Amino acid sequence: MYVPGLTSPTLFVMLPMVDSVTTLVEKYFAPPDRPLRDLTGEAWKHQPAESLDSLIKRGSWHSVATYAREAILNASPTQTNFILTHWLLRLHSLLRLHLPRLFATELSSLFALLPPLLLHPIVPFDLYVLRASIPDLVRRDREGSVEMLVEVLKAAKAEMWRAGREGREEDRERWRERAEKVGMVIIGILGEMKAFPSSSNLLSPPSPSPILSTLLSKLHLSTGDLASFARSSDLLALTSPKEDKRMRALEKVARGDWKAAEAEWRELVREDETDLKVSHVNTIIWRKETDVWLKAINNLAVVLLFSEKLDEAIALLQTLVLPSPTSTAPIEEPIIFNLATLKELRTDMAMAEKVALLRTVVERDGGEALRGSCFKLVV
Repeated sequence: MYVPGLTSPTLFVMLPMVDSVTTLVEKYFAPPDRPLRDLTGEAWKHQPAESLDSLIKRGSWHSVATYAREAILNASPTQTNFILTHWLLRLHSLLRLHLPRLFATELSSLFALLPPLLLHPIVPFDLYVLRASIPDLVRRDREGSVEMLVEVLKAAKAEMWRAGREGREEDRERWRERAEKVGMVIIGILGEMKAFPSSSNLLSPPSPSPILSTLLSKLHLSTGDLASFARSSDLLALTSPKEDKRMRALEKVARGDWKAAEAEWRELVREDETDLKVSHVNTIIWRKETDVWLKAINNLAVVLLFSEKLDEAIALLQTLVLPSPTSTAPIEEPIIFNLATLKELRTDMAMAEKVALLRTVVERDGGEALRGSCFKLVV
């Protein structure tokens, strides 16, 4: 189906050439000594061998956003599926760059051209989920986003039931996964709103999947309901033993059983490192496994802190931010924030160490997806 206007350059907003990390770099480093950052998004054009996968793995989101824009502008207007797929890539890049208003502007302009029918077959499902996030991202209107997401959830469930009645099992499973994905987003927003009963009800279908069971276990832990956690964890053990092991390790943290928690998180870090080596050939799986591994290391560092092993906790997180030929994954904000916090706990003179941390991160991967606040430096 041809949709006119999808490749118009007027749909795009110019990306900013500075961000909050730029402000820190300019404040703490004199011009001759400043680490270089390229926020133009054009560097990939001068490296023909640079692939989209490598840009994503390195966290070069300005380049990914520019790559997607170029692909859309140069596409044949009749390549609707190709164009909308690259629009998804563009919009995800804007979110990674913490540009919610630009994201909302471009996405709203795009939807003004698309068919008004909810869940139109030519429109990627994720675009509807992204559109529902606009009220929360731009106006902090969480209730508005939940209302929009509920409409998408209802429509997805209707498609799932229709496919089931018609015997289209493959389609039914696909719509079930989509409905589950929307439910997870709703649960995340409800958790931010502290609407725990609503979250629990949404997470408790007759036969929850491993993903929903994991979220339910996390919810019970966050509310201190350890009795309910035990029940949900028993169910998770039947469907996903690895996730159950992770939840049990979090339970040790919640109970303050630091010795047992340390042993379990050390083992999980080793297992996640093994999984990461296996998944490097697939970018999507690699990113998921990388996120899991980084969270495990972060959790281990927290346990080490409460086990009075502050120096080891700092050394553990410090290994993540140092340049490594075996790891090109960009460092996420929680790692940097926690490392800066640990340095503050170790000494009242942590300013120089945090400035050094800023340099290391910027020189390592540019810090494109980071907000300056995670370095805990005065602007």
